[in-house]
Amino acid sequence: MLYFILLVICFLPMVIIVPLKIIGKKNLPKKGNFILTSNHASNWDPVIIYARLPRKYFTMAKAELYKNKLFGAFLKAFHAFPVKRGGNDIESVKYTLRTLKQGKRTLLIFPEGTRAKSDDYEELKNGTAMFALKTAKPIVPVTFVKKNKLFRRNVMIIGKPYVLNDMEEFKDKPVTKELLNSASEIIGNKMKELRENYLKEQEDVKRHRNSRKHKETKNNKNSQEVGAKK
Repeated sequence: MLYFILLVICFLPMVIIVPLKIIGKKNLPKKGNFILTSNHASNWDPVIIYARLPRKYFTMAKAELYKNKLFGAFLKAFHAFPVKRGGNDIESVKYTLRTLKQGKRTLLIFPEGTRAKSDDYEELKNGTAMFALKTAKPIVPVTFVKKNKLFRRNVMIIGKPYVLNDMEEFKDKPVTKELLNSASEIIGNKMKELRENYLKEQEDVKRHRNSRKHKETKNNKNSQEVGAKK
């Protein structure tokens, strides 16, 4: 109950102060939990996802954020759990795997591990790949086209779910560092493709619109010339 009260009080205003167009919402699975991966450029990213894609999420937050007791309680209310930086927090790893396998909550995770300064989607940590391969849960890629800023319209694209374990290169293979590196590359590429395809489509639309305007201008000019001759 507290979760939903906080959602209404804290997150619904985000619909107004961070206007967002959502593409591909139908790609979110209607049943079962999954791993939702997103690029991460702004502190607003997790807040926006909670507000605009309501689900029973759990997510990671760096342990330093829990030093403030009030903010720590706020994070816990949204089922965020502390994780120590450096990738050696065994308890957090066990908790994540256990919660995913129970199937009650969806994992919201930013594979880059921290806010990224570029859009290359290449500096990914291997944690996301490991969770996906160990649990065989579907991954739903999400991409923000631009960095989220207050009162600036942005676009969120949701891709189709995929399961790493169903791919030939990962079937019945032991989870090694090399395998995780390959899986992380795929995770990054899936998010990157969403953004690149969207930008290409927008460029095609713009080029088509300009071409049509040019043709209309040319036709109007020809009509005027014909009229002048008469």
